[in-house]
Amino acid sequence: MNLPKKAQKIAKRVLKPIKRKKTVNYNKLLQEVKKKNNIKISALIPAYNEGSRISHVLEVSCKYLFIDEIVVVNDGSTDNTAEVVKDFAKGCKKLVFVNLRKNQGKTDAVKKGMQKVSGDLVVMLDADLQNLKNEYLDKMLYLVASKQYDMVILDRGSDRLTPVGLLGLARINGGERAFWKSEFEKVDLRNIKNYSLEGALNLHFLKAGKKVRTVLAPDLKAVTQLKKWGVPKALMRYAKEFWEVYKASGFRNYYVQLTEIEEEPIVEIHSWYQKAKRKKAIKEVARAGVLVATAVASVGLIGYLLARKVSNKVKKGHNK
Repeated sequence: MNLPKKAQKIAKRVLKPIKRKKTVNYNKLLQEVKKKNNIKISALIPAYNEGSRISHVLEVSCKYLFIDEIVVVNDGSTDNTAEVVKDFAKGCKKLVFVNLRKNQGKTDAVKKGMQKVSGDLVVMLDADLQNLKNEYLDKMLYLVASKQYDMVILDRGSDRLTPVGLLGLARINGGERAFWKSEFEKVDLRNIKNYSLEGALNLHFLKAGKKVRTVLAPDLKAVTQLKKWGVPKALMRYAKEFWEVYKASGFRNYYVQLTEIEEEPIVEIHSWYQKAKRKKAIKEVARAGVLVATAVASVGLIGYLLARKVSNKVKKGHNK
């Protein structure tokens, strides 16, 4: 039975259909902007004792059409990392291998690698990544290549489901990030070591008035310190990581990073915040609002990821 015409009109006004956002083809957009602006893209992968894990990120990077060069830095590994990379290079002509005899730490390894990078746009990747997908790279690189943002960080789904993920530390310190080489060369890294590299990059870009955001990568994960090193050593490394990050940033700068680095689910709120910042009187009030929105979004995102994880397990169970 149909409603009266008048009732139908009222219903249409009250229950306006929500228009779904069109799926954006970042692959096509990246292809267009890369070709138009003649952009060369380089991947930089620092590695330390990742012989059993590095193959996945190398395979994805080598097959990914938009990466023109892959610079792998073996940071004094004591396992077979160097052999694995050299063997892989036989079938991947765009791979450049840098071998450091002694372990120097991630920051110094990245600095050494950047000396070999010839691309305009750099994507930095951790060597122990799992489930790295082209779609994640497409979006991250396009947002920088199109100059909508100056640096984009991949927000690893697995990191969100940890205590540091809940605090927001993982989101802003992700190792997978894209930026222009010319801007990286301006960063002062003289007193920066190991785990504080990402924080130093964040603060440089933000203080220079650059736009930084994250891109959610639900399936992206890296091997945890616990699995790599065992409980005692992993706890020591976690403690060292927290201390180095704190020394490099401090509470105030950590607060700034949490609010200034745009989080994908609440990009619109950040847009409002950028306008509100122009009025100094309400800047901190607006920042506090963004922090609250970020916390709420984080909790919601963790719920989504947990539900997704359970759903995937159920599907796998049915497929057996």
